[in-house]
Amino acid sequence: MPRVTARQQGEVLLEALASFSTDVVDDEHQVEMPEVPDPETLLPVEDRLRDYADELGGHWVRKRPFELRYVDPPPRLAVERTPPSPRMRM
Repeated sequence: MPRVTARQQGEVLLEALASFSTDVVDDEHQVEMPEVPDPETLLPVEDRLRDYADELGGHWVRKRPFELRYVDPPPRLAVERTPPSPRMRM
């Protein structure tokens, strides 16, 4: 199994393991990609959860290494739905 370790200034940034298999002939298990909005049209999660900035020491609006944009309600908002959605598309 191939392994890749990315380092910067001696610190490990990323480790990846890759596993390969033979070609799959039958692709019926594939689900068609759903129609979703372009990411640029969605608000960053920090903006959507600004009203919850005081919860959990600012957890919902803290800076992250990646910008998160949810198609469906982010987890904090999804728990308030009845019934809660089983989806979380980002």
